[in-house]
Amino acid sequence: MVNELTDFFELRNNYSNYSQIESELIYGNEKIKKTFITVVIPTYKRCSSLKNTIESVINQVNYDDFIIIVVDNQYKRDSDTENMIKNLNYERILYYQNKDNIGQIANWNRGIEIAQSEWVILLHDDDMLKSNYFEEVVSIIKNNPDIQALGTVSDTFEFENKNKIINNDITWKTKVKKLIKSRFRGNITKLTLKDYYFESGYYAPIGCLYKRENVIKIGGFNEDFFPISDWVFHVNYMLKYNLYIVSSVLTSRGIGINDSLLKKYRIGFIEKGYYFRKAILKRRKSLLGEWWIQIVTWYNAKINYKLETDDLKKNMLKIKYDTKMYKWIYLLIYRLYNITKTY
Repeated sequence: MVNELTDFFELRNNYSNYSQIESELIYGNEKIKKTFITVVIPTYKRCSSLKNTIESVINQVNYDDFIIIVVDNQYKRDSDTENMIKNLNYERILYYQNKDNIGQIANWNRGIEIAQSEWVILLHDDDMLKSNYFEEVVSIIKNNPDIQALGTVSDTFEFENKNKIINNDITWKTKVKKLIKSRFRGNITKLTLKDYYFESGYYAPIGCLYKRENVIKIGGFNEDFFPISDWVFHVNYMLKYNLYIVSSVLTSRGIGINDSLLKKYRIGFIEKGYYFRKAILKRRKSLLGEWWIQIVTWYNAKINYKLETDDLKKNMLKIKYDTKMYKWIYLLIYRLYNITKTY
């Protein structure tokens, strides 16, 4: 149970939780595994969206030193997913099935374990890479050898229509930021604990590029913190190594079939996120202190996740839930802080 006593910063070996469960190679040649980058795509019964995801990787321009590893939590031969992958007939895909369903977060870890590349990319089976993703990120990491992980800006598309981008404004806003601020700071930003306190960190691993060795050393993603396992992982990775974000829109996030839309997960985001912010505050003091955490929690619960007071843990929020003013306070502080950001 997550509460104020939880140590979010304790590193542990999460791979040992399911080490007894084998992943069987169903398709592909393991001899191709030693490339510069491996794209890890965990999946479970999402054949149609997975196909879009895989094709977004296959269709990269001006780069080919990568392989794709798909790890399926459904152990079923001759499944729709298996047949789809075989029909793609793409020589740089390895398709595994876990002999038992190890869960979403553990499957992220399993894919990274299987990979042998220097770098790994974690890509959900309903998200996509832009066609110039590799061209951009490989150039950045080769020109900046100190980078240990690199996230990107994502736009959002409807699952039913992958060509329909929901938040078109993110593209022009990012371009304007990039044009103005890159003259002073460049188009990559090194994240800090302060960024996560002010809601400006990097959260979901949509096409995030990691040094594989580092992910293994810090124990991978901790499923006890689900649904904020990725957020906690990124903060710990950043503290141990570093984490940068590039201002370019290089990934797309699919919506419409995501588990995170379910109410119980939205509540989990709010409650566990609240305690994690308090843990961050203990490590990185701020003049706004607990007050800002209250405002952020209120905004996410009421505005972003459309939750009611009764949905939240008793006594977690100490401010009135029906006060509309908090929305403008949040937006003012959030936007003032982000004026200096290139992403």
